Amino acid sequence: MNFSKLCVLSVIILLISCEQNQTKSFSLSGITSNIPDSTLVYFHNLFNGETIDSAIVLDNKFQFETKFEKYPNWVMMHALNRQEFTELWIENNPMNFDASDSDFSEGKIYGSNSQKVENVYNEIDWLSKQPEESNRLKFKFIKDHPNSIIAAKVIAFNADRWGREKSKILYDGLAPEMKNSIFKDRIERVINSKQPILGAKYVDFILKDSSRVNQQFSKLTGELTLLQFWASGCGYSRMDNLYLEKAYELFSKKGFKIVGISIDSDKSKWKNAIINDSLSFVNLSSLKGKNGEVKQAYGIFSTPNNFLFDSNGVLIARGIKGENLVEELENYFSNKNS
Repeated sequence: MNFSKLCVLSVIILLISCEQNQTKSFSLSGITSNIPDSTLVYFHNLFNGETIDSAIVLDNKFQFETKFEKYPNWVMMHALNRQEFTELWIENNPMNFDASDSDFSEGKIYGSNSQKVENVYNEIDWLSKQPEESNRLKFKFIKDHPNSIIAAKVIAFNADRWGREKSKILYDGLAPEMKNSIFKDRIERVINSKQPILGAKYVDFILKDSSRVNQQFSKLTGELTLLQFWASGCGYSRMDNLYLEKAYELFSKKGFKIVGISIDSDKSKWKNAIINDSLSFVNLSSLKGKNGEVKQAYGIFSTPNNFLFDSNGVLIARGIKGENLVEELENYFSNKNS
């Protein structure tokens, strides 16, 4: 091969290499509607809460050229003090965001396979599903998408309710790269926690009540005992408190006990919530928030969350919510007395 042909070949290879690198380089081009010029649009890391980057809107257009260490990345893109926002999965491709004919939060995202899988998951009407059906569909989704980070996300945000045994089975079924995703630590903290599995006994502990007196869980149990994790700032927890108090009033004379574990860090907010929700059952807290030892030992990330133990301290049910708790208790005491 002569020198001129070698030069031409080298240039072609260089051009192909540059084109491939451009293809793999992340960028996001955005189109909006009715957003004033000079407005800043931000990337906000949904996993660790940090602001990543910003872009300026001009003529309802903006452009991100952010450099990420690895992909995919889960971010919130927001403007106008987060009044307008959307969540998206960033991949190492040129991406587009189109909100030219919609609100910013309803904008369409193109160029991300992870986002496509997320959309499939979000299209399921979870609110209409009973807990058993909801879990069945989630399990199927995870098994159908072992190569997607969305499957890892679903495990991460449900593991503390599914329990470490089921979560480990699902986690083990993921592709190797998904096991090392940003959700790895959260999932493994549940799997490696002391959280009891069905048929196992509770993990005992000592915490202070609202009068700052030490209380030992094993001395607070009864015929049936619900260990309830909640937080004063969690709307779902506060709604669930209404059903908990109702269940306690109906069945406490039969030996039903509730021990509430608040994951608050502000004592006044915790005590005010107890008063405002008229809670008459025992409530305990370390007031260490997310760093509470009992919360971590039981692998709890989300509230409300609970464990139902029998008279021997053996776990017989998990994650019972709302009216389902009253139904569960009615069945238990009816069968016991029949």
